[in-house]
Amino acid sequence: MNKKISTFLVFLVFFSMLGISADSSVTIRAPAVSKTSTGYIGAVLSITVSALPGDGHIYVDTWPLTELDTQASARLAVEVAGRMTGKDVTKYNFYYIIRSDSPVIGGP
Repeated sequence: MNKKISTFLVFLVFFSMLGISADSSVTIRAPAVSKTSTGYIGAVLSITVSALPGDGHIYVDTWPLTELDTQASARLAVEVAGRMTGKDVTKYNFYYIIRSDSPVIGGP
């Protein structure tokens, strides 16, 4: 993943927070890069984020595993979306589901 993915995460959280209800989730397919034995190729990630009433936890469910910077991007996205919407993010739990055919998901 790269900085574009971080931007996608912010907007996903932002849109899910605009109308927080029993089913506040947004899914997008995001461009990515996958490293193969012959070089780099284009790839697509499926990213879903849900915002539900809670106590400020951020959960990240990925397949395959991710690098730490991806998890940091999820946290940053929640913080930025909270500032953009004026919502108190400590009153909601955020659930990310990230899927890819790449061997590892990483990047900010």
